[in-house]
This record gives sequence, C-alpha cells and structure tokens, in this order.
Amino acid sequence: MINILIADPIPLFTKGVQHSLSSTSNIRISGVCHSYGNLIDFLEKASPDILLIDESMEFASGKKTGRNPIWRGLEGIKIIVVYTEVNLIKIRQYVSAGVNGHLLKSISSEELEFAVQEVTNGKIYIQESIRQLSMEHALGLCTIKSVRTNITRRELQVIQLIVEEYSTQEIASKLFISFNTVESHRKSLILKLGVKNSAGIVREAIRLCLYPNPV
Repeated sequence: MINILIADPIPLFTKGVQHSLSSTSNIRISGVCHSYGNLIDFLEKASPDILLIDESMEFASGKKTGRNPIWRGLEGIKIIVVYTEVNLIKIRQYVSAGVNGHLLKSISSEELEFAVQEVTNGKIYIQESIRQLSMEHALGLCTIKSVRTNITRRELQVIQLIVEEYSTQEIASKLFISFNTVESHRKSLILKLGVKNSAGIVREAIRLCLYPNPV
C-alpha cells in the first residue's frame, strides 16, 4: 500500500486528488494539510511514503523564513511537487535538490496515478508537458522574436537579474545605473510583457526564453 500525504493550500484541489486516486487499490491518502504548520505537525506524528506538495507552500521559502526546504529533513519519504504553471528555474532547482516528481495541477488522473507508481518504484518523474517545454527551451524553439524586438539590451540585462532574485538596489549596483532607472526598466517590462508585477516578468521570461539571455 502506498501512503500519500497531500499538502496544498486549496481544499478544492486536495479533494480532486483524493477523488482521482480513490479508485486505485494500492494507494491510500493518509492525510491532507492546507498549511505549512499543519504539514509539520502531521510529519511529526506519521511518515507517509509520498508527500504530494504544492510548490507555493512555505516549505520552499527558506531564504525568507530561515527554514530549509521541507524535503531536506525527510528521510525515506519521496517528494512530488505540483506546480500551478511551468517555472523551469524552480524545477531545475528542485531536481538538483532531489525532488522525485514534478507535475502541473492540470495533470490528468491517469498520469497522476502513473507518476505516483513511477516515483514509488524509485524513478524521477517529470510530466510530459514539462519535459516538452524544457526541451523547446533548451533548443531555442520558443517564440521570442516578436517580443525580443521590443525589448532593449539593457532591459534584457535587467530581466536576467530579476529572475535571479536580485533587489532593485542590487541590480542598480551591478549595472552601474540608478535605482530609479532600474524601476523605470521594470515598469517598461511590465507593460511590454503584459504582466502585473516582477513575478509576471519572471514567468514570461521563462515562457518566452528570455532567460538565460538569448543570443
């Protein structure tokens, strides 16, 4: 029997996962957690075979909270991270950290079950759509020409540093420009990429292959 702990802040999603896996005879949902605190409390009392966890939960925010990612302290528990959207930078980081599975919330019930079985058997499972996008990115097949023509060389430099989590002041120091100039570039990128904030810039930079800096 494969015992799975689901950790996700959205109850509707956790109910969907439970429903998707309920018909599988060798899978049992051992618990559901909707917050980081609930997750820690559960893990102090029980040890599931697989932790299926949403990437937005605070388990990954060690830089901001002083905590290490949750999987660093889990011995014998396999980790499957679920993403709302593809973020190749995060996925690469999590693969390097030893995360066992990488899925999108749009995954089908059939592929979710298959992923669980593969991870249980000791394999690394990356959803096919994530693999495809990663390959296109690596081969430079993403559609960037129309966007690239509207983005200046300096704005591309700013994008690289935003994606790498540098602050506005740090970007200004690295590029030898003023704080206000960096903010001006940031606002320009928000308009050109059709997003609302820096998180949107990061998302579009990855999707459009603007990071790493295209040649």
